[in-house]
Parts: sequence; C-alpha cells; structure tokens
Amino acid sequence: MFFLIVTETISVLAEIVVGPILNTKISEIAPKGYEARFFTVYQLDWT
Repeated sequence: MFFLIVTETISVLAEIVVGPILNTKISEIAPKGYEARFFTVYQLDWT
C-alpha cells in the first residue's frame, strides 16, 4: 500500500510540473483550426 501511495504521489507531481509545458508546446505546433484535435489526441494518449 505504501508503494502505491508513493507511486501515485510522484505521478501527480510529475503531471503538475510537465502538463503546462506540454500544453504550451502543443499550442505552438498545432496548425490554426486544428488546436482542438491536437489537444484531443494528446489527452487520449495519456489515458
């Protein structure tokens, strides 16, 4: 149980740190008019 809690905590902290950076990069590389599609694919990748 301890290992599960530690792993989940590290995962959440990594998502908090890396998430905004990835969102910024996606918004930079996505062509105009396709931003929503790029963000949808990005979200599906993580699930």
